[in-house]
Amino acid sequence: KASSVLAVKDIMPILKNFNITVETSSLKAVATDLELSVIAHTELVECLEHGRAVFPGKKLVDIVKECEDGVMTITVCDDAAVIVCAGATWSIQLMNAEDYPDIPEAEDSTAVEVTRTVFMHALNKVKGAAAKESVHPALQMIDVKDGNVRASDGAIFRQIYIEELAEIEMQIPLGAVEDLVKMLRNTEAEKIKVGQTEDHLLFIVGADVFIVTKNNVEYPDVENMLVEPARKNKYKLTVDRAQFIAGIKRVRVTADEDT
Repeated sequence: KASSVLAVKDIMPILKNFNITVETSSLKAVATDLELSVIAHTELVECLEHGRAVFPGKKLVDIVKECEDGVMTITVCDDAAVIVCAGATWSIQLMNAEDYPDIPEAEDSTAVEVTRTVFMHALNKVKGAAAKESVHPALQMIDVKDGNVRASDGAIFRQIYIEELAEIEMQIPLGAVEDLVKMLRNTEAEKIKVGQTEDHLLFIVGADVFIVTKNNVEYPDVENMLVEPARKNKYKLTVDRAQFIAGIKRVRVTADEDT
């Protein structure tokens, strides 16, 4: 879960690591690229001593894959870790855990509950209308306001109403949507929590948290730009849906995707 947001660019070497904390009967794995963060939990651990350490991300993922479904024993001493699994032993040098950036805690946020499948359906339906080009940074987001989940690139507008979100207002950067949808898809939780702090958006799925750094660009008033003029239009055209779709399919093969 956490590996999806490991930094791939050389922003800070420490961001290519997992920040792992073990306590009595739980393990918390944190990964971040400073824009997206994941806090993942598991209780499938036996902790002999509390502690925290940062593990090189790609290397740890590769080791875990080699272990398949076996039990791993991990021992940390000073700036080194020894991992034993499936008859093999790995020794890994570790960076200083104190250098890992702070991640906001879910307890610090204001949050509302929403049905997971409803929220995921809304994101999937509207995300295609958001601007893909960086010339419209204010429209490269999904806007949530007054219960409406909406997106627009200035020409296309899509909107779905979710009553459970009526009390929250936020803008979800388009770059975070695919990872968020993937996280929502890979859980069976019926309800999730959607919240925010002053600088971050938080999506709480069971014991796991997906965190998005807020984009400070103000979302434009697409309601007045596109929706209101359409509502004032007094002319209506009624067409047969099946015939309309069939017609579009036949002629679209000659459309040029680039222009």
